[in-house]
Amino acid sequence: MPLLKALMKVALKHDLFVPVSISDIKDVWALAALFEVDSNYGGWSEEVSAKDSSLSFGGREIPYFDSTKTLPIWISRRHTQSAEFANVPVTLQ
Repeated sequence: MPLLKALMKVALKHDLFVPVSISDIKDVWALAALFEVDSNYGGWSEEVSAKDSSLSFGGREIPYFDSTKTLPIWISRRHTQSAEFANVPVTLQ
């Protein structure tokens, strides 16, 4: 969490990039609270809010995925031909 928060602070403050998505094992509401009020690294300088499936930092809405529930199964292209993975939904990158 500390590295992610530090990276996002710099990136959003200097308009370097906006993350495509955030995934975590914490629920979106807890994660928003952790970003908003952090006694170790200081609170977020912009308004932080949460919806069921996104976090918003200063008006920049970023999709959120609960990594205990919604991450795809990642397998290599080599394994897509294998019978073992015949019925597995695949996301190829």
